Amino acid sequence: MKRKTHGLFLSIAIVFFVMPLCGCSIFSNDSSGETESEASSVTYLKHCDVSFDTDGGNHIYSQRLTEGSLVEKPEDPTKLNFDFTYWSKGRSEYDFSQPVKDLDFTLTANWERINIETISLESKVFAYDGEEKSIAVTGDYLEDFEIVYENDSHSEVGEYIVHAEVKTQYTKRVLVEFSKNLSIVEMIDKYLYSYNDTTDSYTLESTLGCTEKDIVIPGFYNDNEHGYKPITAIGYEAFHCSAAENITIPSNIDTIDSAAFYDCDNLKVLTVEEGIKAIPDRLLVGCNYIEEINLPDTVTSIGQSPFIGCEYVKSFRFPKFLKYIPSNCFKGFTNLIDITLPDNLEEVREYAFSGCDAITSIEFPAGLKSVGDRVFYNNSNLISVKFDDNLESIGSYAFSNCTSLIEIDVPDTVNSIGSRCFAGCTALNSFVFGDGATVVSEGAFYECSSLKSVNLSPFCESIQDKAFYECTNLGILNIPNTVNYIGNLAFDDCLSLVVPNFPTELEFLGSQAFRNCKKVTNIYLPDNFQTVGYQEFNGCSSLVDLVLPEGVTRIDKYAFTNCSNLESIGLPETLKYIDYAAFGNCYKLNNVDLPSGVDEIGEHAFSDCQSLESIDIPESVDVIGEYAFQNCMLLGSVTIPDGFENISSGCFSGCSSLEEVNMNNLGSSIIYGNAFSNCISLKKIFIPKTVKVICSYAFAGCSGLSVYMEGSYSQTGVCIDWLPDDCTSYHNVSLETYNALS
Repeated sequence: MKRKTHGLFLSIAIVFFVMPLCGCSIFSNDSSGETESEASSVTYLKHCDVSFDTDGGNHIYSQRLTEGSLVEKPEDPTKLNFDFTYWSKGRSEYDFSQPVKDLDFTLTANWERINIETISLESKVFAYDGEEKSIAVTGDYLEDFEIVYENDSHSEVGEYIVHAEVKTQYTKRVLVEFSKNLSIVEMIDKYLYSYNDTTDSYTLESTLGCTEKDIVIPGFYNDNEHGYKPITAIGYEAFHCSAAENITIPSNIDTIDSAAFYDCDNLKVLTVEEGIKAIPDRLLVGCNYIEEINLPDTVTSIGQSPFIGCEYVKSFRFPKFLKYIPSNCFKGFTNLIDITLPDNLEEVREYAFSGCDAITSIEFPAGLKSVGDRVFYNNSNLISVKFDDNLESIGSYAFSNCTSLIEIDVPDTVNSIGSRCFAGCTALNSFVFGDGATVVSEGAFYECSSLKSVNLSPFCESIQDKAFYECTNLGILNIPNTVNYIGNLAFDDCLSLVVPNFPTELEFLGSQAFRNCKKVTNIYLPDNFQTVGYQEFNGCSSLVDLVLPEGVTRIDKYAFTNCSNLESIGLPETLKYIDYAAFGNCYKLNNVDLPSGVDEIGEHAFSDCQSLESIDIPESVDVIGEYAFQNCMLLGSVTIPDGFENISSGCFSGCSSLEEVNMNNLGSSIIYGNAFSNCISLKKIFIPKTVKVICSYAFAGCSGLSVYMEGSYSQTGVCIDWLPDDCTSYHNVSLETYNALS
């Protein structure tokens, strides 16, 4: 007998008592006249340590209190399967309003057991075979319960009373008691029956000892006690008949319990005659070699996983009045080729045909309304699917990884297509959404690498995250103006995608939404846009012109990085912030007009823009990040705004054509390391007296540089190695003198 084993977990609270700390004398050397002996007279306050024993709950820290103060009531502790009730001292509930005395003590948590779930002990009849039989408590009960049985295991013919108690281990209190019958009976013939006085009929309980290949269940039975009565039911695991190859269930049977044919491992054919209405869960579990299942049209209900493991079935006809196909009905049936669907079918539930690799095409009847999750998941040979009108929804992953699926017709009535519905359908080349599909769900066409064309519903409102992720052959896509949401990575790595227009109602564009869309040539975002997000157009290498609308205030990290053919950008006056590497590696970008309201240019914002010839930094800019213009090799001149503070590390490093830097009116500033390193065309520089620090290597590699400083060398906190080794001259001059030299 299998039972739940319940471990006893003991919580041991260990309390360490610490002796009060010794005081120390304090001596005064003031003129108050107090003597040393008076000063060293110290009054010690009496302390009390209060600890908390949570009896298996979470830890509560102890409290050290002075005599006469109050214990601070802690938060209620917690403990699995229990509700906290109160703290007690000894046998009484503790009163937190009473002052403590000088004696240490412990407060103990009191708990009340949470009610358990419904559990049961069922009577059971066994056929005599000389082996030990037993029954046990079933149902959901908590792991720390203790179950005590009496008289529960027997191997001889007889009628026994089994008693069980379910206790809590902490208090040993009995929560539930059961007393049920355990019967072991001699087999009168090869079948064992039990009488049901409610239905006045018999149930076939067991076929122990059956050696027949062909079995037809009889219609009536007489046990000499209840008389000649019909047999109307087949019990749980009734057939233990490994010899049976053909079983016929007659029309008098109206009830079959789950796993009724368990262990019929040689069964080839099961025939159920007219009359029965319901097929239970897991009917044929263990019948792994069955080849033919015949159900009558009277069946209107089939339980979950009814034919689990029956992988040799090649064809199946559903009862014609059945309205649904149950969950896991033919999951993993690799030999199933031919299916006759019921005319009244309304619903196909999850995993119904998942893994049925032999099915190449399927056409659903007109009444179908719902296709559940993963219905055809991993059906690698499915080529075509046809739906009629009335279909309303297709579940998540319904056709995911159907790698041979080429075409699927979805009617206008469909209003919901689940996440990753067609993910991994690498042969699917086109798809047309019905008018009712207002959402393209998350990952709906994830990695559909052969998908070339998609017609969205004219009423589409949302394209969710990764909807067309890595659809590398998706070409021209017209996105209707009704779309207001395009999620993260929605078109990431759509290498062939051309988007003629962006919807006018677009409110949200997710990060990396069009990353590596290498055929996108123009981007015109709607006027209500505020942020160009993280990597939204990173790697759009065919993008030539870019105009961002008024209203955009921020361009996030890598937004246009690696747009290697981008030549010009139009930035709105509302722009405030350009983030990290926003235009990095835009090799052909030759001109940037920064709006007058920009506050910050982030790190690497324009690094490696090798064609950038000029940049006007507006007075509004407060921060230019590190390496912001690194390796802008055609940049000839730059003017730093008046009052600007701190030129960051590497800001203009590698600008090999930079000849003129106007930073004559800097605020109190630091020129950080490598700020102008390797600017080999820079031959002179004026550094105003407001520059307080020049860091190492600030002008490293600036061969032949002449430096003009306003003020003496010693007045600045310069590092000794800020000048290049071959600096040709160094001068202390005023701005007027420098301007005259220019």
